[in-house]
Amino acid sequence: MTENEERYIGSNENGRLWVPERNLLSNSISKKGEMILAWAMMMPHNLCPFASEVCKRLCYTFVGNFPLQDGRHKENYEFSKSPLFVDAITKEIIRFARENRDRDVAVAIHERGEFYGLEYLAKWAEIIFATRRIGNLTFFIYTRSWRNPMFREALERLAADNGHVRINLSLDADMVIKFGVPKPIGDGRVVYLAEADDDLPPAGADLVLRNLRIRHDKPMERIGEVLVCPNESGLYISQRQGEPSLQKGICKRIQCQYCRLCIDRSERFWDAVKGRYAGTPGEEPKVAMA
Repeated sequence: MTENEERYIGSNENGRLWVPERNLLSNSISKKGEMILAWAMMMPHNLCPFASEVCKRLCYTFVGNFPLQDGRHKENYEFSKSPLFVDAITKEIIRFARENRDRDVAVAIHERGEFYGLEYLAKWAEIIFATRRIGNLTFFIYTRSWRNPMFREALERLAADNGHVRINLSLDADMVIKFGVPKPIGDGRVVYLAEADDDLPPAGADLVLRNLRIRHDKPMERIGEVLVCPNESGLYISQRQGEPSLQKGICKRIQCQYCRLCIDRSERFWDAVKGRYAGTPGEEPKVAMA
């Protein structure tokens, strides 16, 4: 049996099991960086099952380059239901981690999409558990499924059983009104999506994402008392000693792979290292610490 034949063992519309002949995860998302694999899929009608009214209005996957990936992401959704999903994703992640064994790598679940069922969530639990001994690998999740008690329980088990995953709980003003502010799971964050820069996060939130569908001319480290995602704050560029500070003439906003607040760092740790990332995107950096 050839390698190509092995990738098509045996379901598509004809009842045949299949694996897409391409990488299933992407590491080309500029915000995250090349050392972070992102899993993305397009839900039916491009609507996540736990989306709030705010989330539906502000969803960033309707703009930018995401619509160009609709076909790929629809196929990813269909493949997520396949019995071959766990094995294929696990092998791809392990291969990537081994190829970059000298770097810290991470997997983002989901760049687009959401946990649509407990069986699907359990598949990711299998993948995460199977990779628990890979020392340079971590997983991080953003999810609104916490508002369902059964999903919350499954997420809590996932965090308890796997020290290399961080589960971040997303919310916005609509969800606060309807469901309140959730308690964090493990060492994960409670992340508030602000519609505008005067949309103050509630007590209990510890990170703010800005609305990417409007322009932000003013750099902001915090909204209220809560830290803004450093990539979105407009205050930091990804420059470390020995790295070029400019990319195509423009300073590069700090990427997730360097910040890692949502992956495996605390805000206290970030406070200790953020001086390495001085400056405003579009301008030369002032000082870069060693």
